[in-house]
Amino acid sequence: MKLIKKAVDISIHNILAFPYEIYLVALYSAFSIVCTLLFWKVLFLNVMPQGYRPEFIYILAFCGLCSDGLCDIFFGLRDLDYLVRTGEFDRYLVRPRHPLYLVVLENMPIASILEKLILSVGGIFLVCLHFEVSLELLDCMKAVGFLLIGVSYYELLYGLMTVFSLRFEGASSLRDLAFQLNSSKQYPLSIFPMGIKVVLTYIIPVGLLAYYPAVLLLGMEEPLPKLYLTAPVLAVLAPFIYGRCIRHYSSNGG
Repeated sequence: MKLIKKAVDISIHNILAFPYEIYLVALYSAFSIVCTLLFWKVLFLNVMPQGYRPEFIYILAFCGLCSDGLCDIFFGLRDLDYLVRTGEFDRYLVRPRHPLYLVVLENMPIASILEKLILSVGGIFLVCLHFEVSLELLDCMKAVGFLLIGVSYYELLYGLMTVFSLRFEGASSLRDLAFQLNSSKQYPLSIFPMGIKVVLTYIIPVGLLAYYPAVLLLGMEEPLPKLYLTAPVLAVLAPFIYGRCIRHYSSNGG
């Protein structure tokens, strides 16, 4: 807890040192969500997609923004390849904590996380108010629970692909290429063919970040993915893969 408190203090100090960054991050998040909402607004006005209620599409967009905020907790993993190439990862190895834990903790963008969470929750509230949608407490709890599970599953896969940087140079390029599909979370999974739907649920699981939480939040009938079949396998593989990669790690600094 002391380490977490220290990391938060450092993050707050960085925010105060560059106060305009808060407004830039908020502006970027707001601009991104407005563009997504305008896209669907134009689509509804001109095409009228069958089977999709406007409130579902808008809540889908805000659930995506909320998941972005939660995924930002693990923002530091994106720079692991850079830390390995520059040799800076060595300083994490000599500290009395797990190296990846320290990498995540030292690079956590507190301002970005809070802004995205506040914007997303406020946006969902306004959508429900505008469309006169009443949310059940149980549905809200299910949606929040599944969102946390989805983010954990997504980041576990992302982290597994990231640790290959410890063994193979340039592994992060393959990871970034695969996870370019992240932007597809703003679309309903049901518009994709079954094969792509499976990929976006289990392999590059962006569907877990917005679609299923939005479905649960509105109490819609939709079969949930069987994560209990794949999550335990990933949980067992994760420490094994990390151990193999760190065993073959060699510093590139100098």
